[in-house]
Formats: sequence, structure tokens, C-alpha cells
Amino acid sequence: MKIKIYTGVTAEPKKCLFDDLHPKFQIFNFRQLVEQGLDFELTTNSDFIIRELNYFITEDILKIEDVDFFEDGFKVEGDIGGFEIKSVDDIIEEQNRRCEESYYKKKYGNEQN
Repeated sequence: MKIKIYTGVTAEPKKCLFDDLHPKFQIFNFRQLVEQGLDFELTTNSDFIIRELNYFITEDILKIEDVDFFEDGFKVEGDIGGFEIKSVDDIIEEQNRRCEESYYKKKYGNEQN
């Protein structure tokens, strides 16, 4: 099996398979593709699909050499933990930081601990 995955800000939204589905169904559909054992290409910006791919790699369901991953047109090298997709991870981390900061300001006020 050979899988090609494309992601990043240059990915065309109309080509992002499953991204408009609830995460449960994104994961379910991705699993079905993998279980079929056929070659396929997938364009996505879904962290859920990327995390499922990484899970498959860590569990040896997929081999790293069977996956070509491209972010904004550039090949991403993976390892035994899968692929780190910086453009997606950075956005999630920034969003989490802002939400936590806002929550703690509301809960504890502007006091510095």
C-alpha cells in the first residue's frame, strides 16, 4: 500500500476529503481507506486524520515508508511517531494558549501568581 497525503495552507479546501465531517466520521472513513489496503491520495487539514495516521504508524498498522506526506508542497519526513505538521500544530497550540489565558483571566482576574 502507498499513501500520499497533502496538507497545509495551500491545500485546496474543495479537495480536502472528510474535513467537513464530524471528527468521529473523519477517523472512521480514514480507517476504512487504510483497512482496504489500496493505494490512495488524500488532501486534508484535519488534525484528527493526521493524528489517526500517526497512531497507525506507532502501532505498525502502517509503515512510515508507505506514506508520502506533503505540507504546502514540501515533503515532510516522518519517524516512528509519525509526522509533525507544524502549520497545524502551531495553530492548535496558539488557540489553546489563548483559550486558557482567557479562562484564567475570567476565573482569577488579572492577578499574576
